[in-house]
Amino acid sequence: MKLLNPFLTKSGWVYGLSSTYSRDTYLAYPMYYPNLEGEKDVGGRKYSKFSRIAQLNFEIKQPYNLFTLLDPWTVVIPKSEIIHFFDTQKTLLNILNNINLVDPRKVLISTIIEKCKINKIDLGIGGSYAVGCPTKESDIDLVIYGTKYVYPVITCIEDFIQNKKITMMTDNIVMQYAKRYKELYKTTPMDDLKRTFSFDVSKIYIEGRKLSLIFAYNPDEYSKINPVENMLYDKNLCKSGEGVVISSTSSWMYPRRYIIKSNNKLFSIWSYHWLHKNLCNAGDKVFFKTQQPTKNGKTLFLSMLTDRISKK
Repeated sequence: MKLLNPFLTKSGWVYGLSSTYSRDTYLAYPMYYPNLEGEKDVGGRKYSKFSRIAQLNFEIKQPYNLFTLLDPWTVVIPKSEIIHFFDTQKTLLNILNNINLVDPRKVLISTIIEKCKINKIDLGIGGSYAVGCPTKESDIDLVIYGTKYVYPVITCIEDFIQNKKITMMTDNIVMQYAKRYKELYKTTPMDDLKRTFSFDVSKIYIEGRKLSLIFAYNPDEYSKINPVENMLYDKNLCKSGEGVVISSTSSWMYPRRYIIKSNNKLFSIWSYHWLHKNLCNAGDKVFFKTQQPTKNGKTLFLSMLTDRISKK
């Protein structure tokens, strides 16, 4: 079973798969919980979206044991507690093939798939679409499995941004994200959070509709990643340096994104290290290798300088 895949448990809660913990258990993160007054309908039952802030404020308690070594929200779930997994690949393909659904994100997703030569078995969808309770305003979370796709997909997205076919988050939305994460990670400076989201090309808009790109490991890939390395790099990574981590995404189930300061320049870097075994925190000194710019001089996402790409 693939990372991030949502599943329904006997408790009624819907979780997303983080990893295998033991032969009989999974690590998982909460997505939705049963609530008679909930605004979501999953399989004829009312649900509410899980709030990390609500758990921190003791307003809600999960039905399974927490695994706080990973983060404050992850739980250990016995495989025997799982009723069924949601088929996110089938859901995504149904959306793309639905001729009656008018949504500019469909065309954008299809273009990304074609340009980046993504195998459809390496795709999925997250969020409310994954469990069958989207609204007209729901974001689409496109899940792409396999780190080999990170480079071509982000390169494609940068082309679209520079050609003004799509846009990044507005300053107002950036501030909303920064405030939300400031509540969760109180020690992270607000300016660093704003900077992180300002240059986040994994959250994009087309005709006002949001598409989020989520890169996840393939099952055969994350089992082989060496936990000793800070940054796992391949033959295409050819630029190196030393720097200090300014901030990073809170993602631990898929390639983690860092903002690194080196020689008074900011680099945005995806790191392919495995889960929670060797995460870098703000202030850590790191050695990194990144992609070189393309022949036409554009800097790419894996070595993106803040003075080379910005919101218009």
